[in-house]
Amino acid sequence: MAESEHYAIKRLYEGCHLIFKDMKHESISVGDFYGDAEFAFIDKNERFVVTGGCGLVIYRLKEPFDFYRDENYKTDQYIVLGFEGDPHTYMYYDSVEQIGDNKIKITDANGDITEYEFEL
Repeated sequence: MAESEHYAIKRLYEGCHLIFKDMKHESISVGDFYGDAEFAFIDKNERFVVTGGCGLVIYRLKEPFDFYRDENYKTDQYIVLGFEGDPHTYMYYDSVEQIGDNKIKITDANGDITEYEFEL
């Protein structure tokens, strides 16, 4: 789905896994979605990855490299968007583009575009 110098993101059924090319860590979950993940990208400076489809996960590439878990949306390791409330109201996203060091442009399934800035 995405690859950089030190990392790769692979889709495994409804989840996305981060692969460490140096093999210092085992692969970890960086997103789990209802239906298959639609996209993934790795920050140009390898500080975070974004995975998405039904919902969106911004995963910080830093220790302790905690596994993404559906039930834990409040963590310093990742930011979750679009999974709040009733599953029938989850947001579906088509794509994400990096437009700044900590800023992304998100296109949802309706074609609406939102810019989202976050702290690392």
